[in-house]
Amino acid sequence: TRMPRPVAASASYPACHSLPQHLALSGDLVRAHNNGGVLIATFTNRLAADFALNWARQLHTLGLRSLIGISERLVGWGEGAGGDAGGGEEAFKLAGAGLFCADGPSMKINGQAGRWAEVAPLLRSGLDVLLSDSDIAWFHNPIPYFRAVKQAHPHVDFLLSTDRAFNGYS
Repeated sequence: TRMPRPVAASASYPACHSLPQHLALSGDLVRAHNNGGVLIATFTNRLAADFALNWARQLHTLGLRSLIGISERLVGWGEGAGGDAGGGEEAFKLAGAGLFCADGPSMKINGQAGRWAEVAPLLRSGLDVLLSDSDIAWFHNPIPYFRAVKQAHPHVDFLLSTDRAFNGYS
């Protein structure tokens, strides 16, 4: 059995740019959502929050915790969908997800391409990071599969799956 890796004590996490500082990524948040050495994360905004909540709920039913980077307050979202008028944060907590601000300048320009800058702090935690789109449905725990790939290919640093060969980003 593999022992969970500790969160890097020296990891520094950025402050929020426009979101409240209580949403800043922290060592405590990372530790609370560590799945035996793996962080499972996605990113969302108010318009895609329903997808992200469903994604988190699916992972939670598999016994996994998740992190969701948000680029804006979720105010107005979730009223009637299990959220609260204060931003829907409680619905995500109930789904085993921790919200963190992912509101850097690149996210404001292009949320799809800009999220890669927001992944860097997760990688600095010293844990493996499984980054998933929020419209992915997880029917089984994905961690054993990725561990098997890592064991079979110990020098691999990055795995990528895409449903599109070219996305037009430059």
